[in-house]
Amino acid sequence: RGPRCQQPVIRLGPIFVTLSRTSARVTFPPATSQIRSRFQVWQLQYRRGSDQWSTLQYAISTQNADITNLAPGTYTFRVRGVSSSGGMSPFSASVSGIVDGTPPPPDPCQPNPCQNGGNCNSDSVFVSQTNQFVCFCRSG
Repeated sequence: RGPRCQQPVIRLGPIFVTLSRTSARVTFPPATSQIRSRFQVWQLQYRRGSDQWSTLQYAISTQNADITNLAPGTYTFRVRGVSSSGGMSPFSASVSGIVDGTPPPPDPCQPNPCQNGGNCNSDSVFVSQTNQFVCFCRSG
């Protein structure tokens, strides 16, 4: 018997990660027809610092994955395709980012401090410092 033929390696495009205070949204690479013909699921791995990798799996047709309740820290994310027979693509390039967990400042317009039905606005266009507000009175 001669050497066993192998299918060419499929390199995945980049992943994109959007971080918020306690969550992450991972956007998978485009699932081209070549990727869909070879792989059935995305395997998403992420970890905080040097912790163990956490692994999640999504259908190859999935475009985004949301990960919630993340503790503060620096996270690394990576993705690969997995076939029904267990074959795997190389991991995508890793993406790292910081989840800081800092709550947003309180909204000075909640509850509405304006009297006589006025509209409260704390937008920086109208005020120069955090926790300041302007009341706009109704005409009449």
